[in-house]
Amino acid sequence: MSLTAVFLAAALTLSGIEYRQNTEGIILPPLTGRITGELEAKTGIRIRFIIDKNIEFSPGYFKEALKTGNPDNDIIIFVDVKKNKLYKYQGKNTSGIISPDKLKYIIENEISGTNPLFFNERMDSLAAVFASLVSEKKNIHLKSLEGIYVKPVNSFLYRITAAPPFSFAVKAFYYNIFLFISIFPVISWFIFVKAVEILFGETAAEQGSKVWKVFLFATFCVIITRVLLDYNRLIGTISAVLVLFMPFVAICTAIFKDEIRNFTFKFFGWED
Repeated sequence: MSLTAVFLAAALTLSGIEYRQNTEGIILPPLTGRITGELEAKTGIRIRFIIDKNIEFSPGYFKEALKTGNPDNDIIIFVDVKKNKLYKYQGKNTSGIISPDKLKYIIENEISGTNPLFFNERMDSLAAVFASLVSEKKNIHLKSLEGIYVKPVNSFLYRITAAPPFSFAVKAFYYNIFLFISIFPVISWFIFVKAVEILFGETAAEQGSKVWKVFLFATFCVIITRVLLDYNRLIGTISAVLVLFMPFVAICTAIFKDEIRNFTFKFFGWED
């Protein structure tokens, strides 16, 4: 066995993640292994992720996954990356800590239908959420969670991300972040302001404009609550790019400032 294979096997074991059917090319999430390892050491509760390209939904497949350790203390998330399907297993000793319904709700909201480019970040986030819930129930402190934003899954803002119209906005954000940021404010402005003006007149449009601003603010609050941990690497990359090209951006903004200002005011119907 080559040194590369040995290193990969060790990394997979320590990560709390098992890759099957040639999915080992995925970059390992850096936080998941540290969080799940400390949680298991202090509570005996083991969180596992099994990533597969084509899960065989059969008793034998799941029996194979449960043959090691103590299955009663396991929370296992099976992710089929080809069919985009999720399966879960919860041992009897964990159901009193996290109810099956809540477990299902969090998994579906955190992983299902997401952009694969940010799959690793979402796994980190999911591990942090589960570890936080278990540690609170067991009244223990996890050092691995220090300095990590844990999504407030019990909060009102997080829960309304699963309800329309915010659920549509969250899905659109994950589908294409840049397209969403550039188009969503325009579409929502047209619905709340322009369409209202056409149908009911300028007075109604003025009220619609106020509603639009509140809706836009609420939507971004909801999205930030939901995705804050998922884009940490992307934010770091964008920040580096902005710093690198800041002089170019500043020059372009200075040259075209009047055109940008006039277009923005004209498009949204604001008074100069």
